[in-house]
Amino acid sequence: MYGEYQKDGTWKEMFLRTDGRLNRKRYIKRTLLLCAVAIVAAVITALLFTDAETGLTVAGSVVLLAVILGVYVVSFCLNVRRLHDLNMNKDLAVAIIVTSVIATLSEGSLISDLLSLFNFGVGIFLMAKCGTTGDNDYGADPLG
Repeated sequence: MYGEYQKDGTWKEMFLRTDGRLNRKRYIKRTLLLCAVAIVAAVITALLFTDAETGLTVAGSVVLLAVILGVYVVSFCLNVRRLHDLNMNKDLAVAIIVTSVIATLSEGSLISDLLSLFNFGVGIFLMAKCGTTGDNDYGADPLG
């Protein structure tokens, strides 16, 4: 149906595509790399843009917001491709982003805790569930 699976060649293809499929191993590796980069960026931002009296400066807040938005975009792309490997559409990836934003905005509330628990459960599901064997609606089997 789709022919042979085409491996990602560039960083852009690895992290910013929403077409095709992404198997568990690659998904986990890329998610861990994304987490590591986000942590390093947050620490560097805190070290460079923190004022002893007022905390994080305006410039630091802008940089941190850019890092967070970048993480959301890359995370969304990885989640869509992983869902495609499970023969599912992108709706759950959209739900993850929406619930993450709502949880962040309502930090410290029961709603925030429940939405974070939902996202944690979806993350475990995406890391644990085997992809569809063979071709599916979204492309060739990445392991075939």
